[in-house]
Amino acid sequence: MAGYAGIATEEVRTVSDERITHRTGTYRRSIRSQVMAGNRVEVHATAPYAIYLERGTAPHIIVPRRPGGYLRFTVGSKVIYTRLVHHPGTRPYNIIRDGAARAGRKLTRLSRR
Repeated sequence: MAGYAGIATEEVRTVSDERITHRTGTYRRSIRSQVMAGNRVEVHATAPYAIYLERGTAPHIIVPRRPGGYLRFTVGSKVIYTRLVHHPGTRPYNIIRDGAARAGRKLTRLSRR
């Protein structure tokens, strides 16, 4: 079963590589799998922001951590300072879901041999 967990992990990492364009490697390295009871394999990501990549976010407001502070970010080559950002939200990447489905199909093919 440990081999199946490795296959599942690699399939999810492959989907991650295909869908995430800004790569520090943190999310990819956080993808783990373990064998559970009943011949099940659980795959999850431990990065603090993994749930937001998987499920997306609704539109929300971003404010500075410190009262009276500013947010600083770069657009192109221009540095922007502001007290508030209306973030439009993000679409879900469904990395774990789709990677697990892909792994399931691959494992089914392997088990039929």
